[in-house]
Amino acid sequence: MNPATLRTVRRVGHVMNLPVNLAIRGRHADDDQAGAAWTQVMATLREVDTVFSTYRPDSFVSRLGRGELTPDDCPSEVAEVLALG
Repeated sequence: MNPATLRTVRRVGHVMNLPVNLAIRGRHADDDQAGAAWTQVMATLREVDTVFSTYRPDSFVSRLGRGELTPDDCPSEVAEVLALG
């Protein structure tokens, strides 16, 4: 099948004060499964923002930086990133 002729559905959302644009192509581009996948993508990005944003005063990383939390108080991904750094 020629990719140029596949149906394309574009979805746009905002997270981290940025637009997120996803182009879904193919015969299932606008079915319930594609919609659920988009919803999960946005939920995951919002969760990452809640944990790691240095711009949100309520994020785990911001609170850690201010000494309000310890790494043990944060999600395990924070400790993993700190160890890698």
